[in-house]
Amino acid sequence: MKRTCVLLASWATTTAAVASGAVTCTTTAAQLVTNPSFEDGTTGWTIQTGSSYDTFVYSLAPDGRSVLALNGDLNNVLSQPISNMVVGETYTVSWYWQLLAVATGQCELSVTIGSQTVNTAISTSTSNQAAWLPGTGAYTATASSALLELSLACTSGSFSSYSEVNFDDITVTGPNTETCSTAAVTPISTPTLTPTPSSSVASSSALAILTKSSSAAVNIVSLSVATGSSASILPSSAISSACIQYAIQVVQNPSFESGLTDWTFNVEPATIEAVEGNAEDGIYVL
Repeated sequence: MKRTCVLLASWATTTAAVASGAVTCTTTAAQLVTNPSFEDGTTGWTIQTGSSYDTFVYSLAPDGRSVLALNGDLNNVLSQPISNMVVGETYTVSWYWQLLAVATGQCELSVTIGSQTVNTAISTSTSNQAAWLPGTGAYTATASSALLELSLACTSGSFSSYSEVNFDDITVTGPNTETCSTAAVTPISTPTLTPTPSSSVASSSALAILTKSSSAAVNIVSLSVATGSSASILPSSAISSACIQYAIQVVQNPSFESGLTDWTFNVEPATIEAVEGNAEDGIYVL
């Protein structure tokens, strides 16, 4: 029995165009206040009157480790110039403040940028004692820079002289900017085999079809070859082998299972015998 071996080699790969993937967007906003949580003392800030203020490490600070404490003169103004704003854009102003009252009284806080009032709030010795109160408001820029002011007005007398007001995490953020990115899909490679026959193939034209299993092995679904033609392979996500050799059997009726069909003899006809269990292939021998 004559067998013809065909070496399937020369992997050629073509890469498909990269497809669009999922779009991910994030929203960010610039923070314009210098030293918003007083981690660097009073750097960037101005206290209008008096000298009874300090920054200290406070375990209950809303942000970071430090806070600003005003004491001894609570009718005061805390300020900082804000720059790099875009005219017409809206900014969010936020802060925390805490009243540690001695005696009975109240403090009113007014937050402004330029001539615009962002918000006002009141804290009393009875209703908000020692509570950190968050505040927020919106500001629409009319110039690229303006002065941020937190103005404090408290009950005069012993209340103002002995009480304390703490500030922390004072920020001006905006405008919101959305940044989107598209995740690229991994390109799909389409392997193609170019057959190189080791000897002439005498058979009719047919098609070689290969597929790749999940274990990365190549399984032959059906396989035959036409002389001089290129073997065809179905696209798969990847086929790891660089060179694969297959033996293709081209003899018709090789095990005489169809009698003497396709065979001719130069002498008187031979006979076929069934030798089930002893034949090399099938149940018949010549």
